[in-house]
Amino acid sequence: MVAPFVAEVVAVEPEPDMVAEGQRRVRALGTENVTFVTATSEDLSALQASLGRFRTTLMGQSFHWMLDKDQVLRDLSAMVEATEGSVAFITPWRVSVPEVLETAEKTVQAILERYLADVPPGPHPQGRHDPFEAILARSPFPRVERIEHVYPAPLRPTVESLLGSAYSISHVLTRLGERREAFEREVRRALGSLDEIGQVEVTWRDEALIGLR
Repeated sequence: MVAPFVAEVVAVEPEPDMVAEGQRRVRALGTENVTFVTATSEDLSALQASLGRFRTTLMGQSFHWMLDKDQVLRDLSAMVEATEGSVAFITPWRVSVPEVLETAEKTVQAILERYLADVPPGPHPQGRHDPFEAILARSPFPRVERIEHVYPAPLRPTVESLLGSAYSISHVLTRLGERREAFEREVRRALGSLDEIGQVEVTWRDEALIGLR
């Protein structure tokens, strides 16, 4: 979380369940400088006056799913500082993961794929767009830099955390719809409590693609 390193964070998220989870985590950490807004990238122009101006904008995998990426960057340009402002796309990659955790994740994914087999995919899935570097090059943030950070992270897997990871992918909750409760019940039956896994260590490599003015 970037909150300890900046004056204020405004998190924009379209899924109410994700907003609620974010608010829960912020309260658990005692963090007071994070505000959540339930909205989509298509709402940015309408939100400019109320959200104010920012030094930078961070996005994870969400940019893959935004329909008009060029317009999103133009809208962000109006909200980001004119001289030192930037945007950054953060991609976390797992370098290594314990086999026991990988097996549990594959179980969740197999069940999820079965539940979504007859449901159309989201409207603009990953891969159907220009490379991010090309999009940035023609945007108000054309100077591109890359940085990365490799680090170990302790993790205590739970069924809730694995479900949350599955739900973090755009459109999964929408596609599940009324099947969500049945999906969760089946996952819980298949995995049990996961208490026997205990704490494990996962090695991550975070990559940041940064677009500067």
